[in-house]
Amino acid sequence: MSVVFHDVTATRALLDELAHTNRQLEAAYEELQSTNEELETTNEELQSTVEELETTNEEFQSTNDELQAINEALRERGIELDEVNSFLQSVLTSIRSGIAVVDTEMGVLAWNPGAEELWGLRQD
Repeated sequence: MSVVFHDVTATRALLDELAHTNRQLEAAYEELQSTNEELETTNEELQSTVEELETTNEEFQSTNDELQAINEALRERGIELDEVNSFLQSVLTSIRSGIAVVDTEMGVLAWNPGAEELWGLRQD
């Protein structure tokens, strides 16, 4: 009869360590999957935000174009008003008679040099 003993403690320790490492790997894999799902959700939200920002940008561009058209129209209107004002000022200045233009509350709107001579007062 022969009895042989083999020391399997090192093998057993390695198998236990392997099982423990496998459990850790599975836990890490589950965490990785969870993180991946969260990243996918975040990516979808970011894509939605990008689309909203693009829409907002287009709306701003459209509004900007409208404002530029309005500004151009106002510039042209301002030029026209300056020309009309200059014309009316030249008309008032060229008339020798005293002219005072007042509003409904009797505030002086225009006063020519003839009115200054007539009443001895300047427009201001």
